[in-house]
Amino acid sequence: MKKRLILACMAACAALLCACSVQTRTAWETVDDMIVQDCASWQSGAKIISFEVPAGAGAQELDGSGARQVYAAADGAYEIVAEVLLDTSVDSVVRSLTGFPPERVQVVETRCGELPEYQFAWYAGSDEGGRLYRADVVLEEPYCYALLFSTSEQSGTKYDSIAARVFASMSLADGDGV
Repeated sequence: MKKRLILACMAACAALLCACSVQTRTAWETVDDMIVQDCASWQSGAKIISFEVPAGAGAQELDGSGARQVYAAADGAYEIVAEVLLDTSVDSVVRSLTGFPPERVQVVETRCGELPEYQFAWYAGSDEGGRLYRADVVLEEPYCYALLFSTSEQSGTKYDSIAARVFASMSLADGDGV
């Protein structure tokens, strides 16, 4: 009797599992949108970020468009990044640059001529040691002009005067795009 019950249960399970093998057809949908603007042309109206590059700092990364410039000390003690972004929300910029929610970062609002300017700092730890970051961000719709200066946590205040000169020399100039 027990064997028959087990065989009946196995037959019922096999019948139920056979229903799982029914073929289904996947329907794919596509959307045909017309792209009005070439993606690379977003930079055509952007200004150029200029600043004093300290002696001993070399270009590490310069993209062809000029939208991102990276300079670093020869020994890697500090790094300077100038970047043009398509963003005009200070909260969004703080989140994308720091990785922190905007309410966790103290932002100081100033002016750069007629434009709003925001300054903030943060610490980012890693297995190789932490880095201290400072940022100066100028918003002009639809662009965000960001200048960042970072040093290793071991350097302490050693590069503060260099950072101050870099930030004091920051300016925006009209150009034929970035």
